[in-house]
Amino acid sequence: MSQVIAASIAGMGNRSQLPLRERDAELALLGEALADALGGRGRVALIRGSPGVGKTRLLDAVCADADASALVLRGRGGEQERQLPLAVVRELFERPVSRADTEQRSRLFAGAAGLAAPVFDFGHGQSSSSSFAVTHGLYWLTANLAETRPLVLAVDDAHWADDASQNWLAYLIPRIEGESVLLALTVRPRELDPASRLADALASSPELVVIEPRELTAAATATVVEDLAGHAERAFCTTVHRATGGNPLLVRTLVTSLMATGVEPTARNAHRVLVAGGDRIGRIVLPRLHHLGPGSVALARAAAILGEASSLREVGELSGLDPGAAAAATDTLVAAEILRPDGSSGFTHPLMRAAVTDELGPGARSELHRRAAVLLADYGAGPEAIARHVVAMESTAEPWMVGSLRTAATLSMARGAPGAAIPYLERALSERPTESERAQILLELGSAGLRAENPEATRWLELAVRTATSATQRGQAVFALVDAATYRGEDSPDEVWAAAADADGDQRLALDALRTMMGYGFWDAPPIPPAQRPRRPIPEGKTWAECTWLAAVAFQALMDCAPASQVLDLAERALGDGVLLAGNPDAWAHAWAALCLLRAGRLSHAFAAVDEALGHALGTGALIQFEWNSTLRAQAHLQLGRLTEAEADIETSIQADHEHGWVLGRQAKTAVLVGILAQRYGPMRAAEVLAARGEGPKERRLSVLDLTEVEARGWLNLALGRPEAALTDLTACGSRLERWHSRRSAGFNWRAGAARCLAVLGRRDEAAALADEQLRDARAFGAAPWLGSSLSTVGTVLGGDDGIDLLREAVAVLESSEARLEHVHALHKLGVLLRHNRHPRDAREPLRQALDLAVKCGSPILADVIAEELKAAGARPRRRSVTGVEALTASENRVARLAADGMTNTEIAQSMFVTRKAVEKHLGNAYRKLSISSRTELPGVLAANG
Repeated sequence: MSQVIAASIAGMGNRSQLPLRERDAELALLGEALADALGGRGRVALIRGSPGVGKTRLLDAVCADADASALVLRGRGGEQERQLPLAVVRELFERPVSRADTEQRSRLFAGAAGLAAPVFDFGHGQSSSSSFAVTHGLYWLTANLAETRPLVLAVDDAHWADDASQNWLAYLIPRIEGESVLLALTVRPRELDPASRLADALASSPELVVIEPRELTAAATATVVEDLAGHAERAFCTTVHRATGGNPLLVRTLVTSLMATGVEPTARNAHRVLVAGGDRIGRIVLPRLHHLGPGSVALARAAAILGEASSLREVGELSGLDPGAAAAATDTLVAAEILRPDGSSGFTHPLMRAAVTDELGPGARSELHRRAAVLLADYGAGPEAIARHVVAMESTAEPWMVGSLRTAATLSMARGAPGAAIPYLERALSERPTESERAQILLELGSAGLRAENPEATRWLELAVRTATSATQRGQAVFALVDAATYRGEDSPDEVWAAAADADGDQRLALDALRTMMGYGFWDAPPIPPAQRPRRPIPEGKTWAECTWLAAVAFQALMDCAPASQVLDLAERALGDGVLLAGNPDAWAHAWAALCLLRAGRLSHAFAAVDEALGHALGTGALIQFEWNSTLRAQAHLQLGRLTEAEADIETSIQADHEHGWVLGRQAKTAVLVGILAQRYGPMRAAEVLAARGEGPKERRLSVLDLTEVEARGWLNLALGRPEAALTDLTACGSRLERWHSRRSAGFNWRAGAARCLAVLGRRDEAAALADEQLRDARAFGAAPWLGSSLSTVGTVLGGDDGIDLLREAVAVLESSEARLEHVHALHKLGVLLRHNRHPRDAREPLRQALDLAVKCGSPILADVIAEELKAAGARPRRRSVTGVEALTASENRVARLAADGMTNTEIAQSMFVTRKAVEKHLGNAYRKLSISSRTELPGVLAANG
């Protein structure tokens, strides 16, 4: 490059130092968003527009404004780096994490933020249990950073951020309110996938401010030309505006290029503007690049292929230049404003890079990627950096590539980015792996697909089952395939169980347990007649497989209405020593064993088991396990007569469901929700919620979990005075149970409800027969909650003195049990029947007891009904007023009690998978309703109100 041209370029100055033109309104909006964030109101600033319109300059400006008062962290998406998992996240947080000392790092990763440790390759070798865990942990890392100093997160070209980083951004956006955080993003609207989570989060964010810079007017274009050249004639400026459309990048690049070749900005040279082709960056840059010489071209191509994360040394070697020539070419490209002057290998604009790569033919591009992969491997680069190039090149079936791709996939999975692992593993399949490797790759691919919610997951796992080269490998594939198909609600391939028949040892035991559970409607598996069920000696419960088998047999015993003592023995042995949680916390066995304890009347033990699982889920960020165990704990609270706590748990579970969209168990959650709302607020409220949640499960796909909603709908219809509809639902429940050879199941109460319906419809003989059948089974089962409920139902159906005797027995059975809510109902029914049989004086005592317990259980609707019955019996119950603790919603009550126990807002938020802002809102409402002003007053007020 001549000295004249070099001097001309040097005289133009760095374009980032040029003043922004026609951007006052945009800068004002960004300033307001920054001020809100500094004041504790988190904001999202979306700067969107076409390429080159000046989005990055605006991002630079807000970062510069924030630098003195906030911690500014920057990251950039790149079209060719999209396969690097969490690349943008790592770029954003690398500086504060790497510079933190041990004490600072402990604060940064305190609590749930510790789930993000694997992203930064520390955390005692732990790996992520799920992509959600990492996303959730990164949110809390952001919150922890913002606690010490306001935070600005600036992401340029967010539309090119890798999927895992985009998912984190989508998770952060609705939670930014109440945090001292400004999230500033630049996007090209046409490049951002409208179906992505990020696009959806942006569209629904109330904290969003949108900045849309426009192309420059002719007057502003002339000013920019003068900023660059010092002086320019109007005709030249007008032609520049016409050629570029006022796009700031094109204006600067065009003028810079013309001046670098000695073209002065005069009217006489206006025609040179049109010759230079100002409408496309490539037409401007490529001639200019080639004019700089072959060394500069080679270095620019190497930089475009390797990307910004590579060192200039690596770029120089890939270009084929010796170190001295590479350094000179780098300086030339920086002077020509093609590469950035910050010592990196980054281009001044993505369009510059795109122009260079687009000029390469497919063969030349593939060869550069191949050489880049080999070069990075020789340099000992990370496996993901190498794999990115392997994926981009044409297949050469080199053996080392399979191992490199699988290693990169494993690392992506460990960092909680399963979506990034998929292209690596897909490419590994095309590199001609061995037969054994192929089956293992398919298994890894299916597992990654399951965690990434990829629709191809089940197909990959089916192939893994078919191509497995060992029984162990096949068994692993079957487990993963069942998970994938179950979560996605897909059908079962017929050959799966036959393919797994050669498994042995612990794996065979675990597969038998799984097959046993599948027989209850999961995955459209056919029912297993009792004679064909797997028969095994009862194991000790020392291994995970043995405990899994015990849990399956316990559930089967529950469905067969075996004695409760047998169910309890099996379930407690399954849960003994915590083997199930330690061995495979993602599996179903622990939850089913806890459910067996619940149904068999060991309510406190069930509650403790579920509580332990919830603690484990919170510690690992396992959202699905958190959802399911929150649902189970809600059921335990319901039976224990703690309706406020039950409502809080089921609300938490359903909110978590909204985050993940997990299908399995959704009907069970609905059933529990409906039951709680009906008991707490009455059947009309429950019916409204049920209608809002849409249609129930389809008959063809009913599983044992779905059946709970069918049964709950039947009981609700009965409470609403619709006995025909209720009978249809309840008998449908019974019919499905018969198909599973479980008509007498102690896990369901359909016969009691159907008997009540038949009695209301005047079919008393049928009602009595069905009620007697249930009562016989309940006595044989022997668990107090089910027996008490059955006695209560039969007593109500029979009426008269016989009914009163059964209801007295129900009250006695339930009085000594933990099933406080059933006790309330038995007392209430006894009082009603006594009054109807002209014993009003005798009715008052059970009704008084029922009223007292209903209030303690947190059921205002039931308390009102009982109070009216007491009045009818001649008593004068004390008038209740809904104030104080009773006025709190379930979530407000939960938050208030956790705060009273000494938990901080952050600890409460993390225990409920909500934001600190949500906790603050609930606490504020609680203070107002309780007429207090601080959390120090909470323990006394709550204790005084029970």
